[in-house]
Amino acid sequence: MKAICDFTKVPAFTLQEGTFDVIPCFLPVMGKPWVQHCIESIERLGVREVSIYLSQYADELEQVIGDGERWGLSVSYQLVKRNVSVPKRAAASPFLSDDEPALYCTLHALPALKPEHLKHSGRFTGTRDTGWRWCTKKELGDVSSLPEIPVDALWLDQPQDYLDSLKSVLSSGGGNLVFL
Repeated sequence: MKAICDFTKVPAFTLQEGTFDVIPCFLPVMGKPWVQHCIESIERLGVREVSIYLSQYADELEQVIGDGERWGLSVSYQLVKRNVSVPKRAAASPFLSDDEPALYCTLHALPALKPEHLKHSGRFTGTRDTGWRWCTKKELGDVSSLPEIPVDALWLDQPQDYLDSLKSVLSSGGGNLVFL
């Protein structure tokens, strides 16, 4: 199984007091950075090959994720300019065959996915669209044609999303996250 990680648009927190010194996807959740929980979630679903698209914070993200060996993953990186359509770029790459399904994911949300969620194509929505989807190469570019699959999700778009996600994880005893 394969995954395409669109890590080109890293959420940025802005506060009235000024800038936020920590890159949000590196903020801790149960002792690990958010991005690590994303990778571990992908691995637990049975993904073995991951193509990660990066632009801003490319060096920092690559340093945390590495080659994927510690999770039993084969990770490759694609560096793209800002505002490049990752779905179009991924659809044009040889990483996937035309009818091969793959998990498409982002850093904005972390949906609580289970293997049964990957039986049919769809886009995963919580209180809003997570940006994650299970689809073929052909379906990558047309998100609107994919049916919505409701799932619980943690969010990282705004500072309050992060705080709400922490509260949710702590109140559930960690939920389906692997934590230290």
